[in-house]
Amino acid sequence: MNTAAGITAKMPTGCGDMCVTINWDAHGICGVIVTLSKAGGCASSMIETLSALISFSLRAGVDAKYIIAAIKGIRCPSLTWHKGKPVLSCIDAIAIVLEKQATNSNAVINAGEACPDCQNPLTIQSGACRYCRQCGWEKCG
Repeated sequence: MNTAAGITAKMPTGCGDMCVTINWDAHGICGVIVTLSKAGGCASSMIETLSALISFSLRAGVDAKYIIAAIKGIRCPSLTWHKGKPVLSCIDAIAIVLEKQATNSNAVINAGEACPDCQNPLTIQSGACRYCRQCGWEKCG
């Protein structure tokens, strides 16, 4: 059983409001979908392409922290603010949301049990589901 969950965060950018959707499954963050409020144009096409490349990278096993480090802090001339902090560009806005969700999705609860297949620690996810991050063993209920 491999279920996914996600959130959508609205972020202000110098190009208009952006919706950043982050999806994750039992293995961690697995997808990023970004839409810019102003349809069309070069910025929208670049953002759509970047979100696809981030998603492909995550599915290929690249740790989100490396993606965040690569895109966080990238600046453009259209700076804006969100909750008292600067949003330096559309790309920086993606990094801000991705970093927050990477931190949240990694905060799994240790079940205090060992995996029956590989003896590594199990984590509890989605309520009663126990999952092994090492070998993929999973049991719900």
